[in-house]
Amino acid sequence: MEFAKRCLRGIPSPDQAKGERLSSDLFMFSGEKANMNEVGSSLQSINWDDHPDAIQQLRSQKITKNAVCQCRFKGGVAAIPTADLELIAKDRILEGHFGCDRQPLPDNPFHGNLVLEQFGSKKGSVIKYLADFLAVHASVVEPES
Repeated sequence: MEFAKRCLRGIPSPDQAKGERLSSDLFMFSGEKANMNEVGSSLQSINWDDHPDAIQQLRSQKITKNAVCQCRFKGGVAAIPTADLELIAKDRILEGHFGCDRQPLPDNPFHGNLVLEQFGSKKGSVIKYLADFLAVHASVVEPES
């Protein structure tokens, strides 16, 4: 499958973006059931940046906290070049275990996922390795408002 030149990830907290630097926390795969697919792979939600509305779709997402509706991505929006995703997918540690998909949702035609397959006992260190790589290769494209 061919993807856009970059993917986008919302930044929930301004603490996760300091200028152009992003915290690796933004890319930590949680392993929570809600963030897994039917075969047990961990997922991180992204948008593919192949339409002018892709960034706005992320910026418009809301979350209700303490009965107050607020912007879900207060820290802005980050972008990762697809070429960098392809590079890390070929890494000797991650080859065959990391990839991405496109899974449009009814309210988000740009939606996809970063996918990390099960890794056994070394999963924690692999997740940190991947999160660090993604943080270094990502950039803030839409700072907090």
